[in-house]
Amino acid sequence: QDLIQSHPSIFSQVRGWGLINGLVLHEENHLTSLDIVKAAMANGLLVVPAGPRVVRLVPPLIVTATEIDEAIALMQKTITQLTATV
Repeated sequence: QDLIQSHPSIFSQVRGWGLINGLVLHEENHLTSLDIVKAAMANGLLVVPAGPRVVRLVPPLIVTATEIDEAIALMQKTITQLTATV
């Protein structure tokens, strides 16, 4: 939810169950899930596309709260970088 609140023009909703979540991109947004996946990987964060408009977050079952905070911070950094280049 933090990512949606920080970037409401990029993400429309988060959906998922448990640790598996998908960030849904707004239809009118120029970014695709693959754009975000590539940029996140360059920042050291592994996420996967789930179609052209959803970025899937699938952490391991042994993930810690600190690691989740780090992943969210890396995703924030990634989106900030992508939106700054537009």
